[in-house]
Amino acid sequence: MKKLLISLVLVFGFATIMTSYMPATTTIVEAKEKKKKKKIFDKGWKTFKKKWKNKMEIYDSELATIHPYKKSAGPFDTVRWDGKLTTDDKKTFVSASTQIDKNQKPLKRLAYAAVIGSTDAHDDEQERYNTEMASAVLILIADPTIPLKKRKQIAFKKLHIGEDHVQDDRYEYSYNGVEYSLEYDRGVTTVDAKEIVE
Repeated sequence: MKKLLISLVLVFGFATIMTSYMPATTTIVEAKEKKKKKKIFDKGWKTFKKKWKNKMEIYDSELATIHPYKKSAGPFDTVRWDGKLTTDDKKTFVSASTQIDKNQKPLKRLAYAAVIGSTDAHDDEQERYNTEMASAVLILIADPTIPLKKRKQIAFKKLHIGEDHVQDDRYEYSYNGVEYSLEYDRGVTTVDAKEIVE
């Protein structure tokens, strides 16, 4: 009888001890997971392209590689990186900008990232699809800490991705330190995400 009682105490005591320590362990694991999920602005162009490829591979492998197109000096001491999503004549581009240091070397930190392409209702369906898919992935990777429901709200309700635009439009929405915008201008849509610096 004593053995049974001691066994029960040990089992319930161990369960109580485990319950007491589980939240702390869970908190540490959650903190590590949150640490891994960083906004795209925390890294440079090369890391951005890797994140893009990893995420886009899930949805459309043909749009996963950002092909080098052009590197140029941007305004306010920045370098602008442009890449093309397809090697054919489609014109869907991904662009990003990084600050430069006093030696004119790019810093490993993005100021903004953008997708530029055609979403004109009269244009090529494939090009429109490429632009809309790329825009959705940009929102997806811009801030991976926000829930999927919120990302969908940003894409479809705030920026109106996927809608037909008959006139020039501009939509903006800020959330969790990132400003998202969509600008439709004469058949060309630009969706960008930039960090809000306070």
